[in-house]
Amino acid sequence: MLDQPLTFGRIFADPEGDLARVQNALSRSECRLENGTQVNWKLKEECHADAFMNYALINRFCFNEGIDNRERTYYFEEDSPTAEQDRLMWKEDLENAWVRQECERLEPTLELTVHQLELYELIMSLGNPEKYRLWMSGRLLIDHAARLGDDAAGLTQMQSPYHEEGYKFGRFNKFLSSLPWRELRRKEEPSPDRILRSFFCIGNLREGSDQV
Repeated sequence: MLDQPLTFGRIFADPEGDLARVQNALSRSECRLENGTQVNWKLKEECHADAFMNYALINRFCFNEGIDNRERTYYFEEDSPTAEQDRLMWKEDLENAWVRQECERLEPTLELTVHQLELYELIMSLGNPEKYRLWMSGRLLIDHAARLGDDAAGLTQMQSPYHEEGYKFGRFNKFLSSLPWRELRRKEEPSPDRILRSFFCIGNLREGSDQV
């Protein structure tokens, strides 16, 4: 959906600079958009919306064993994974190794909840305290990025354990909140393997009906 999709290259391009840009933005009242509901996409450049998203993901992936908690795909050998599934696992292994290497190069002072306590308190003040718990600072950063106009943040969907809701604030919000989209998301992605499995299931059903 995006001309420039979010990449790890973007996230790790300038973490220290992103932290400085987030601090700068939140020092200005026009960039804070209090109450967790206001939206102003015109502030995207002026308030460094992308820096909020980047900094949130740096903290998510690089601290508190974040990369090890990252969602990944795994197929067991007894499941006889296809060549496509095997390539996907190799790709994810290489990607995780690269991210871990990049994380090891970062300064510990980038960790929000340990070394940036003043900024942490300011970020937590952006949302409804009854809705956002203390461990949700990353979600607040992402939701705020979406409210300021970062398109990648505006595509994030609520899912455990992070619960970000950027899709409610981004420019695709009407589409992503629609019933047809929610129904489509529940369907599996088309693939040759899925088609073959479908034929196999149909064949089994026909065999069963003949026997009855």
